[in-house]
Amino acid sequence: MQTDHNSNGGRDASFSRREFFQIAERSTAAALLATATAATAENPQLPLTEGQLSEAIEACIEQIKTLLALLRADCPTVRSHRIMNAAGSAVLIIAERNVFDGEGLYEVAVNGQTVIFSIRSWWSEQEQQQQLWGARIWDGRPTGPRDLIAPAAILRKIEGAAT
Repeated sequence: MQTDHNSNGGRDASFSRREFFQIAERSTAAALLATATAATAENPQLPLTEGQLSEAIEACIEQIKTLLALLRADCPTVRSHRIMNAAGSAVLIIAERNVFDGEGLYEVAVNGQTVIFSIRSWWSEQEQQQQLWGARIWDGRPTGPRDLIAPAAILRKIEGAAT
């Protein structure tokens, strides 16, 4: 039997997506508790009102977004959404990588494969934001129809390539 010996006591440093979300969930719960505790120290009303709890959650989310932006320089855009359902509420935090560096050819991850696109940026009036549109390359030329490209799917720009 072969074991992996590394600096963390022989355990492999990688973990599954499920483990990552469980760690994130526990971290968020701990941060919410710390924020709520700090809020009650300033205003000793227990239990917290719905408004106080909502305010504490929003403060915690802003702190997490700030930390993500600081820790991941390649993710300058960090957004969050609160989702309410029958089981309660959940928070979704999205940190988007920004590899797009102007019009050109890019390698993009599509369904586990790398595809080359000619990507251009367009202003979307409906979304009120820049969007990336890409045309696949066939025989050295862009083809249609265009695809909406998620910034996180861009792997790298192909330097020196003409579109």
